Amino acid sequence: MIRKENRKKLYSGGLALGMMMTAAFGMSAAAEEIPTIRFAHQDTASSEGMQVIVDALDGYIASVADRYIVEQEVVAGDDLKTKIATDMASENLPDIMWYWGAASDAGNMIDADLLITVDEFFEASEKLSRESFKAPLWDQTTVNGKNYCLPVDNLESNWVVNKTILNELGIEMPKTYNELIAVSDQINEAGYIPLAMGCKGGNPGHWWVDQIYWQYEGAREELLDISESWNVDTENFRKALQVVSDLKEANCLPQDTIANGDWGPYWALFTEGKALFSWSWAGGIAGIGDGFEWELCDMLKVDETNADTSNLSEPYCGAGLMINKKSFEDEAKRAAIVDFVEWYCGPEFQAITFINDGVVPTLVDCDYDVSLVDPVVQEVVSRNSTREGVLTHMAAIPNASVWADYQSGLDEFIAGTMTIDEYVDYVQNSLESNRE
Repeated sequence: MIRKENRKKLYSGGLALGMMMTAAFGMSAAAEEIPTIRFAHQDTASSEGMQVIVDALDGYIASVADRYIVEQEVVAGDDLKTKIATDMASENLPDIMWYWGAASDAGNMIDADLLITVDEFFEASEKLSRESFKAPLWDQTTVNGKNYCLPVDNLESNWVVNKTILNELGIEMPKTYNELIAVSDQINEAGYIPLAMGCKGGNPGHWWVDQIYWQYEGAREELLDISESWNVDTENFRKALQVVSDLKEANCLPQDTIANGDWGPYWALFTEGKALFSWSWAGGIAGIGDGFEWELCDMLKVDETNADTSNLSEPYCGAGLMINKKSFEDEAKRAAIVDFVEWYCGPEFQAITFINDGVVPTLVDCDYDVSLVDPVVQEVVSRNSTREGVLTHMAAIPNASVWADYQSGLDEFIAGTMTIDEYVDYVQNSLESNRE
């Protein structure tokens, strides 16, 4: 994403600090009073940009090794959820976790009183406060009126259209779902897919379904009420699912939505020039390449609504750092935890992750060199700066078990093996059985 000639400028000290790691850790081990903290996260060197991020993280850990030791427990993707669930069951939670902070993911830990609130952390921190972070971000991780997650995984997204396909077929760009359905036969006959959108493990389908759902009047209020009502069976939600069903019937989606689901496969359909429309995060869009002509566009409109899709975006900041309550109450560890979290959530590391992975800073004040930011990422961020953000069921479902059922059921519904009634009943029954 970042231009190669600029990468080394970003974290000039990372390599030197990394080289000192062995020596620093050796000296630290000799000091018995030095605490050790465990940090579970999913930062892996999966790309050139991520390598810069990993180097910066390793470098900081090496630089503080004379004061405390950080043991990294790295698990990529949703496998991190399995790890944390296992750790929780064995009463062996890490001291600090990069994790998803909504009740749909962290609810079990919150209910078990295993985490501190962000306000407890701020009381101990001299560098960060609630006001340090952009205020709207707190909504996505509010659980029973409290926040347990320091937001750092701030992503902006956008729709994209393949203009090469439009020009080849001589069609005007559809702006609504009905308009897409009207030209779906022509697109399919030419060997293309109207909309590259699959669903495996709920991804990325649940994001897209909520973009449809949000366009109905009253959807926002329904979402915000789920934690109290424990109800998803609404007319608006059923209408949104009907739109999905209509698109499936009109062959607007890939034939096998599960095989073409999850983050890699669905997106490959677009980046390989096989689909007219898709949607992704800014970092993914920046990697499309120049194999065909494409551009950013507004999300498709649901025809029966009055929504203004030119003013809608789907941001995400539902993940960040969460702190083990037992660890934080340990006086021997608290200072180390505060220091590490201040750095990880601080402006230096946030600038590094933005420039190299498109993760938008969550801090109100975070300086970075714009010349190092991929122009596509910067354009997506600029486009969305004044737009209304779509809230998702992921931020509203009040229980992790229910959210797992919501995702697995959505896979089947989008694949066509569950009807609307069956899917809604499946999720509603899960809500009712888990409510106690």
